[in-house]
Amino acid sequence: MPLVFPASGVGSLATFSQRAAALFVDWVLSGGVALLFTGFTSSAYSTAVLAVWAAMGAVAVSLFSFTPGQLLVGLRVIRVPDSRGEGGDKPVGVLRAAGRALLLALVIPAFLVDKDGRGFQDRWTQTAVVRLR
Repeated sequence: MPLVFPASGVGSLATFSQRAAALFVDWVLSGGVALLFTGFTSSAYSTAVLAVWAAMGAVAVSLFSFTPGQLLVGLRVIRVPDSRGEGGDKPVGVLRAAGRALLLALVIPAFLVDKDGRGFQDRWTQTAVVRLR
């Protein structure tokens, strides 16, 4: 069943540039938090940034349906409605958010996109990143 989203405006699928801007903001925030725990000179800094970023993404998306960067850019993560049209207004949930964060941490799935521009992580977790405004 094909996905039906508005072509533009609220509820439309986020563009690559919008998702990239949100990722940049989240990555900078994660870097700052990781710096508090490890310091720049630590060999664990880059691993800590990734761990903080993945944890922040999983927790924020499960609780609020967006990360800080997504909120700043005007995006949110939604559940894709099923064949009966249900699910789009329900919270993403802990398991979907954690699975999505884990797949995103692998980086490659984000570049495997479908014709709608959704990454593998969104297809696998039945989610989509849409515009808030």
